[in-house]
Amino acid sequence: MPGELFPSLSASISVALLRQVPFFFVFLLAPETFLAAQFYTMHTDNSFIAEAKAKLRKTLRHKRRALSQEICRTLSERITKRLVATDAWQRAKSVALYIPKRNAEREVETQLLLEQAFAQHKRILLPRIEAQNTLSFLPWTPGDPLQQNTFGILEPYPAKEQKQAIDLFVLPGLAFDRQGTRLGFGGGYYDRALARESQACFAGICYSFQLLPLLPKAAWDQNVDLICTEDEVLCL
Repeated sequence: MPGELFPSLSASISVALLRQVPFFFVFLLAPETFLAAQFYTMHTDNSFIAEAKAKLRKTLRHKRRALSQEICRTLSERITKRLVATDAWQRAKSVALYIPKRNAEREVETQLLLEQAFAQHKRILLPRIEAQNTLSFLPWTPGDPLQQNTFGILEPYPAKEQKQAIDLFVLPGLAFDRQGTRLGFGGGYYDRALARESQACFAGICYSFQLLPLLPKAAWDQNVDLICTEDEVLCL
């Protein structure tokens, strides 16, 4: 792929440049970047945003599902080491994590993060889908029972949400860009939840191929403050 021949160039393209360079050149760097550039230069309506996101989701899910379980585990370990070394993790007394789907989605594994948080006496919270498609974040300790929701994700059993500050949210995503935009599965669960949080730090974790120069963004999309891959930590 041409994008793989010029990784540093592709990674350093700015928003301003993407709005000016010819589409064919952007497409040569990376097809995903081409979709985002086309959005920023030609369209602002929500229907095109949704279409661009859908195409990106299909491409990136395919790439991620192609990872072997062994590679996924190795990359996840490297991501964990980088994240736990950040100031955001070190300062946090409470951390909202997630448990990845137990299927071929090959999300970044969080078992080591959960173990690190517990060993460092951090308060761990996990998301739970509630009524009206909202997320609550409930305290969890290793060994506590979990149940599977309609999306096949393990979550805490129902409990009254404790309104205590969460210092750090560690977020999954299909992609992130270098401005902090996050691309999820499209349900908007995390966007609605994070919109209620004003003091916390939002950290996205992903594989390096999921960190793109630019993503299409809707008005309601919530940015992250930090992105961690197996190769780098990006503080925004």
